[in-house]
Amino acid sequence: MSNQPKFGEIEYLNPKEIEFSYSSAGALRFTVKDRYSVIKVDIGCCFPLKSPNHFIWVKDTKNNELGIIESITDLDQASQKCVKDYLRKRYYMPNINSVSNLKEEFGLWYWETMTDRGSRNFVVKDPRQNIINLGQGRLLIIDVDGNRFNVDNYDLLNPKVVIMLDRLV
Repeated sequence: MSNQPKFGEIEYLNPKEIEFSYSSAGALRFTVKDRYSVIKVDIGCCFPLKSPNHFIWVKDTKNNELGIIESITDLDQASQKCVKDYLRKRYYMPNINSVSNLKEEFGLWYWETMTDRGSRNFVVKDPRQNIINLGQGRLLIIDVDGNRFNVDNYDLLNPKVVIMLDRLV
């Protein structure tokens, strides 16, 4: 099977004609029914923070773009699961559910949190640059090691934390 798109062409992929699966070696496989199949692909999101389930690009191992999927939810269930699992690993970003302690010392913010992936303690330097307001109470926090954390609605955190964050966002 061939008929891959030509280099430089943007192709919006029809979700009814494509499938994703994992090979026995664990590589993400991409198939456009009756046209072509690519054994190993990379996928990513054009807008991972604002719209993580929309506009997903698909590239081959030579970094050639094969197409864009407008919405993950339009894929069949098996493909949806593969794509969501892959993107979850690619954009690893724990969600902070609660903050048990937040203190500021010499411009560094020390966080003790509970995330959807367990307890995490981390340090944020220069919070005006590394705590980013994404709107509607949502925050992106980047620690000194470059790890990213998400807060869905900081107004729901403990009052002391909300007061500290209100100074920044």
